[in-house]
Amino acid sequence: MRFFYKSPFFYLPILALLLYAAAGLFVPGLLDMTANGDETLYTLINYTGFFSVFAETFIVIPLFFVFIQQVHGFYGNLSVVLRQSSVSRLTMRHSFMSLLFCLGFVLYLYFLLFIRGAWVGELAGFCSYGRFFLCSAVLQTLVLYSYAELSFLLRLLLKNDALAFFLAYLPAVYEYATVVMLPAPPLYIPELLHLYPSAPDDLPGLAPFVLAAGAAVVISILKAILLERYDWLKKQR
Repeated sequence: MRFFYKSPFFYLPILALLLYAAAGLFVPGLLDMTANGDETLYTLINYTGFFSVFAETFIVIPLFFVFIQQVHGFYGNLSVVLRQSSVSRLTMRHSFMSLLFCLGFVLYLYFLLFIRGAWVGELAGFCSYGRFFLCSAVLQTLVLYSYAELSFLLRLLLKNDALAFFLAYLPAVYEYATVVMLPAPPLYIPELLHLYPSAPDDLPGLAPFVLAAGAAVVISILKAILLERYDWLKKQR
């Protein structure tokens, strides 16, 4: 773990999100401060400040890719690979650490929402929407884990970090296009890798969770198969 804390990839997204959270308090238009005094309205505006379609596509997900890079880089290093007793052990450790970082990233986002609400004295709304925030955080963790596994899978296949992250980012851009473009693109993918920027009244059933978990499992299985067949020595030549 000490390796990760020394990496700039750990601190850059944390700082960028902190600055974005602070900007919502001081820059007109980023956060509607006229909602002060209305706990329900402010809580929703505070939430969508991070999880609107625009914010998640162009702020949250790109910063997450930077954040998860340190995990991919560590477990994609030949010296680390050779210290593992088996490929399955490497796979399990990478998956566990990726999931841990995804959960930490999501909890940090909600911590910033909480701090921003506390700053303006609008915390009561968080308590009334506890179930909604819990469901959202679980789904967002699963979705980000799918993105993490997909980006690592593409990294192994393409042997190019930048191209791998670009291709893994395309589903988010495509979903953004289906929401904001008129007419919508001819092919529509259900909100499989969407960070669920809904309101509490739109709390869904199990389907989004099953889809997100299913995507994560399928991509993880493909990653495990590829790792079993991957030629690490050829990569270093």
